[in-house]
Amino acid sequence: MGFLAGCADDGRIPGYPYPLFDVHRAVTLKGSDLTRLKSLLYQGYAETCGGKQSWDSLFGDYHDTFGCY
Repeated sequence: MGFLAGCADDGRIPGYPYPLFDVHRAVTLKGSDLTRLKSLLYQGYAETCGGKQSWDSLFGDYHDTFGCY
């Protein structure tokens, strides 16, 4: 656990793993690809796990924070 905690020290997004944040930003989807993927993910989630409220509580604006960088 100590090793893993040491990896979660990105100053831009507290608690997010440092190298993963940069990789995440490098492979960001945009435009129609992003819209289509979000739609497919949400449909699958809604069918198996729940509705919009639980989706928003799990995935709400967390990734929108990345847009600040």
